[in-house]
Amino acid sequence: MSKEVSLRNKIRKNDVPQRTAAESTKSAPTTPAPASVSIPEEDLVRKEFRVRPDQILRLARLRRRINTARRTAQKDLPAKEAVPSMTDRILARVAIDYLLEHEDSLTGWTEQDLLESLRHAQD
Repeated sequence: MSKEVSLRNKIRKNDVPQRTAAESTKSAPTTPAPASVSIPEEDLVRKEFRVRPDQILRLARLRRRINTARRTAQKDLPAKEAVPSMTDRILARVAIDYLLEHEDSLTGWTEQDLLESLRHAQD
């Protein structure tokens, strides 16, 4: 079994990347990759979240609105230049990136406190 396949199995099993002894002595980068960088699907780590029913509905509406606008804007483009459809997963990653960009502004210990501090960070 190759090292890459072995690492992927560990990631799936433990839901976090495993470090080798050599890697653990190095400090992890504190700045994440810019959100504009496209990460291949196979390099993403699976993480499961529970969301409220109202969030599911609003997320679906947002996804449909973005996809409708995308289809309209790309109507005359050749297929090879078309942008892939928006998905809930992409929207969730965008939301996580936004949250992490404002992590220094977060205060509180409850979901409501964190949300309020994030809203005030926008002002």
